[in-house]
Amino acid sequence: MQQTKDRNGILFFLAIESKSFAVWGDEGIHQKVSDEFWKSITDCAISYFKQNDYVSGIEKAVELCGEKLKQYFPIETDDKNELSNTISY
Repeated sequence: MQQTKDRNGILFFLAIESKSFAVWGDEGIHQKVSDEFWKSITDCAISYFKQNDYVSGIEKAVELCGEKLKQYFPIETDDKNELSNTISY
């Protein structure tokens, strides 16, 4: 997560059995948004999780974070994907 040029990586953690969810933003994106932003992402996702709709909860959380990334770190012509998009189980 900390290996991006702009330090703007975001990590989503979801453990269904233990009912845990967290979102961490690296320092580049964290400096652009408030702690309240991260809380709102968590609250939004949890509202879906409480309805057993985990897919929509994650989708909405990613979408909202993507909007902030687009706002503060717009795509450049020479951009490349600096992190893996794989899911860890």
